[in-house]
Amino acid sequence: MPEPETCALMAAGLALMAVQARRRTRRVAWLPEIAA
Repeated sequence: MPEPETCALMAAGLALMAVQARRRTRRVAWLPEIAA
């Protein structure tokens, strides 16, 4: 089980990804950078 901080960070990251994906669907090149 991951730590609460990690869970919150991942949730925030997913929300940010969703917003970014909605704004610019074309730019997906930054996804691997954040996932790394």
